[in-house]
Amino acid sequence: MVAKLALPEDSSADIVNSVVNDRHHHKDFFNSLKDNWLTLVALYIQEGGDPNNIGPLDLSAHISPVRVDEESKRKPREGESNNPVDRLIKKRTGSLLNLYEPAEGSELHDILDKMRRKHGLAFCPSCGEPGKPGTLDHYLPKSEHPELSIVLVNLTPMCTECQGKKGSSAKDYAGNKLFIHPYFDPIEEVSLSLVISEPYDHPTSFEVIVPDDVEEPIKSLVERHISKIDFHNRFDDFCINEYT
Repeated sequence: MVAKLALPEDSSADIVNSVVNDRHHHKDFFNSLKDNWLTLVALYIQEGGDPNNIGPLDLSAHISPVRVDEESKRKPREGESNNPVDRLIKKRTGSLLNLYEPAEGSELHDILDKMRRKHGLAFCPSCGEPGKPGTLDHYLPKSEHPELSIVLVNLTPMCTECQGKKGSSAKDYAGNKLFIHPYFDPIEEVSLSLVISEPYDHPTSFEVIVPDDVEEPIKSLVERHISKIDFHNRFDDFCINEYT
């Protein structure tokens, strides 16, 4: 089941500072963004990545009038907005997302590679399935939070199947958090119970239960998590494959 993970060794704030200092393109945008970006990192850690308390940054506030004036003189390409601010927001969003693919040999590339491949895990911390997870999941999706694409506390090792199940969702329509955050949520003492039905010599079904002694809101969060990653069916398949 889900594993509690230690926070990344490297500092998310240091990464932001380093990225801003190293910018050559759009340096005015990144310099303007820097303070709000660092404030967001601190808020993320304080709130444990809770999607209800962390909103995306307003990128338009960091696009200078000079850039808007320059962009307004350019004829929009087919499919582009006629609004120069909208076009610049889309471009700067792309700039932030591209940070997640740093040049090989750069400090950030080495840090992300270490988080992907040298985490020391022999199982997925999202579902517990055996096998070394080789991808990083953006707990708050980078499609909605491009400024979090390289914030290390927003990146957790995860198997490809869990990543596919999770997708870009973080909360439901009622505002309930859908997934356990392995860095921040207090899940150290949470266990699951398997209720196995007869015949016991060759069981054909079981039920996954979060015990009643697990306090809210963690109990409901774990229930939502195991439902969204399809834990029951996947564990069923695992048992069949392992023990038939």
